[in-house]
Amino acid sequence: MRVLYLSPGHPAHDARFVEAIEAAGHQPITAAACPRDIGDVQRLLLETRPDVVHAGPLGTLAWLAAQAGARPLVAVSWGFDLLGDTRDMQEDRVRFTLPRTDALLVDCHAAAEVATDLGMAADRIFEIPWGVDLELFRQGPDRAASRARHGWHGKTMVLSARAHEPKYGLETIVQGFIIANASQSGLHLVVLGRGSLTEKLVEEVRRSGSAASVSFLGAVGNREVADYLRAADVYVSASRVDGSSVTLLEAMATGLPSVVTDILGNREWIEPGATGLLFPVGDAPALGTAILQVAGDASLRRAMGARARMIVEERANWRENRVKLDALYRAALRVAASAS
Repeated sequence: MRVLYLSPGHPAHDARFVEAIEAAGHQPITAAACPRDIGDVQRLLLETRPDVVHAGPLGTLAWLAAQAGARPLVAVSWGFDLLGDTRDMQEDRVRFTLPRTDALLVDCHAAAEVATDLGMAADRIFEIPWGVDLELFRQGPDRAASRARHGWHGKTMVLSARAHEPKYGLETIVQGFIIANASQSGLHLVVLGRGSLTEKLVEEVRRSGSAASVSFLGAVGNREVADYLRAADVYVSASRVDGSSVTLLEAMATGLPSVVTDILGNREWIEPGATGLLFPVGDAPALGTAILQVAGDASLRRAMGARARMIVEERANWRENRVKLDALYRAALRVAASAS
């Protein structure tokens, strides 16, 4: 079937879904530019005549598709639209979209529960973690050799890989690391990505006197992310809202213990003490303590990393999860047909 794929534009996630649509045996149709209003979506519908429309997040692209009368509509939650502050600001849009959705794709159980509370029929909700490429994101044969290749020999490497935007809490990561670094020598923080907060973060590190222990490496491609994860010892994320974070799953797949915020999406993947540690949102001292606990015990890191890899293999293999899109699209077709 012909699937019109509507997204605000996230290169990695868009490529993942376009490939998955093809792997499920269907033809993806993408817009040359992100639709800005109902008229744009209506024109796309007339031009492409899709069998199914796949659109998200709920408060933006899925909302526009619902207003345009797209059917069958597969609405895709991006996590924050059901679990975070954005939901509070766009709840009217979400409430408009869900009743007009033939099938809802969510990446975690917490999002499914919120959607049910908002009136979405449970039998129209499909829970499919976005998952990871387990071949690309895998444990390296020798983490020490990887660190040496990057010039990190003898250091305990802590890695962040989220965008430098307020909802991802990078200021908490920087502050927490500065606290940990003051208590234990040999730590080094690698910060991937960039964003509106980058300059502020760099300046905070400089003023703290920790510049020699922090590297800002900018945005890198997927393969480079995998390489940096294999060379690291601990993954950290201070996100204020997440569903099943793909970056967290990638870190787990490479055998890293994770120190992440105690939020609903993370709780579905992190077993405290078994695959990583959780800390309260915005609590830099707690993050610093958690970093020290994991960084200071190599055997604990190995055990956590092995358990993390096993969980991802069981639940987040994208090559297996992506084939479920076919059932999702066919369910949407049935619902739309029964409503007509």
